[in-house]
Amino acid sequence: MARKKLKKEYKRKFLLGLFAIVAIFGIGTFMSSQSHSKQYKDLEGFHLFEPTIKYGFTLDTLNIEEGIIQNNEFLSDLLLPHHVDYVTIDKIARNSKDIFSVMQLRANKPYMIINKDTSTMADYFIYEPNVYRYVVYDIKN
Repeated sequence: MARKKLKKEYKRKFLLGLFAIVAIFGIGTFMSSQSHSKQYKDLEGFHLFEPTIKYGFTLDTLNIEEGIIQNNEFLSDLLLPHHVDYVTIDKIARNSKDIFSVMQLRANKPYMIINKDTSTMADYFIYEPNVYRYVVYDIKN
């Protein structure tokens, strides 16, 4: 009888310990996901803003337009509304054909236009041919 009571006590302690470990793991996972979802981090009383960086640009400081290339849409259709003239578009196409030809732009693929000031010509055109690769066209240079 004492042996049964001892087994029961060990089983209860084991289950209690297992519950504690699972609870600690769950709370730790929850806390780490909460800290990653914040864009502000505290550092000894100072709030630091964690910037959004993509394609090597700090997107929080720029004007961004993202979109998906539609059927029968060309580079000129995307860049003309952003104050880029035909001469510049032609220069971009000619200078980049050895690296990535604008003829390879495909429908249903994402693009991004980056501009520091919306009243002037766009600064960059970024195209994603697939999830592993992107091409940055520096429009002004």
